[in-house]
Amino acid sequence: MRIDWWTLALQAANFLVLVWLLQHFLYRPVQGIIAERQQRAESLLAEASSARAAAEKLQAELGQQRAAIEHERHQVLEEVHARAEEEAAALLGRARADADKLLAEERQRLAQERAEAAEALRREATELGVAIGRRLLAEVGGARLDRSFLDRALARLQTLAEPERAALVDGSGHDDVVVQVVTAAPLDPADRADFTDRLRALVGAGTEVRFAADPTLLAGAEVHFPHTVLHHSWRDSLREIEEELKRDGGPAGHA
Repeated sequence: MRIDWWTLALQAANFLVLVWLLQHFLYRPVQGIIAERQQRAESLLAEASSARAAAEKLQAELGQQRAAIEHERHQVLEEVHARAEEEAAALLGRARADADKLLAEERQRLAQERAEAAEALRREATELGVAIGRRLLAEVGGARLDRSFLDRALARLQTLAEPERAALVDGSGHDDVVVQVVTAAPLDPADRADFTDRLRALVGAGTEVRFAADPTLLAGAEVHFPHTVLHHSWRDSLREIEEELKRDGGPAGHA
């Protein structure tokens, strides 16, 4: 086989020219484009990585914020719950205090009404008893009972010392001493004379004794000296009993 060196040389030259042309007009621009795209891709990857890191950081911050918000919400709920319980307890306490106050006032009012009713009944019973006693005494009273009371008055005078009996008739400012004896029923002359003699024997022979009748005494007598009155009548006794019953049945008696 015969080789054509000129043809081979021309073909080699053509190949070298083609390679130079490809290297100069195709390979370098393509390589530049590839390098540029690679650089752009790396830049995009870097930006994506940075964006991812920023996103992860933001997500972490959001997670922390969410946790802080949840913690704060939990604290707020606890505070609101505690405040609500305190307000409910305060309202309940005030309601109980108001209820206790109303109950105490109602009990006091009922106790007062009960005491007033009892006092009214006691007064009515006392007045009725005194009225009955006065009627009975008025029916059974008489000169005999009056003499008994006069005897008691004389017995009382006898218990006094001599200076005390003298003081009853002295210091009147008059020469004649008058002693008035009041009885529920008029005394007969014999009883008057007897009482006059016995009284003068105790207070002085010169004493003038006058007699009068007062049916309101019911029974008994009153001896009026110039400055002193000896009360010995059922009217005064009933009055004392009535006053004593009123005192004992008052607020102090029920305490």
